[in-house]
Amino acid sequence: MAGALTTLLASVVLALLKFEHWSLIIGSLSSIVIQTVILFTLSNFKPNFIFSFSVLKQMIYFSINSFLEALLAWAASSIILAFVNIKLGNDISGIYKMGNTTVSGIFNTFSAIFITVLFSNLSRQKKIIKSLTMHISIIKEVPPILSFRQL
Repeated sequence: MAGALTTLLASVVLALLKFEHWSLIIGSLSSIVIQTVILFTLSNFKPNFIFSFSVLKQMIYFSINSFLEALLAWAASSIILAFVNIKLGNDISGIYKMGNTTVSGIFNTFSAIFITVLFSNLSRQKKIIKSLTMHISIIKEVPPILSFRQL
C-alpha cells in the first residue's frame, strides 16, 4: 500500500513540475526505495553485509562458462542483426528480430517446462547414469577397433 501511494504521489507531483516521462521512472524507483526501507525496518532479519574474495572466486569459477556462453550468444545475435540491418534495411531487420525473439520465447517456454522435470528425474537415476556412462565409454572404444578390421 505504501509503495502504491509513493508511486502515485511522486509521479503526480513530478508530472505537475513538468518532468514528463521521468516522473513515472522516478515514481517507480521511489516506490521501490520506500518498500525496501519499510521491509528492512519491520523485519526481524537483519542481514550482515560482508564481502569475501574467496567466495567471489568460487562463484566466478563455477559460472564463468555459462557467462561466456551467454556473452558469445548475445554477441553473435547482435552481429547477425547488424549485418541484416546493413544489408537488408531497418524493416527486414525488425521482422528478423521479431521472428528470432518469437522462436526463442517458444523454445525457452518449452525448455523451462521440460528441463526441471528432466533434472529431477536424472538426479534420481544417478546409478543408471553411471552405468550408462561406463557403457558409453566402452562403446566409444569399439569403433576404432572395428575400423581397422579388414573384410
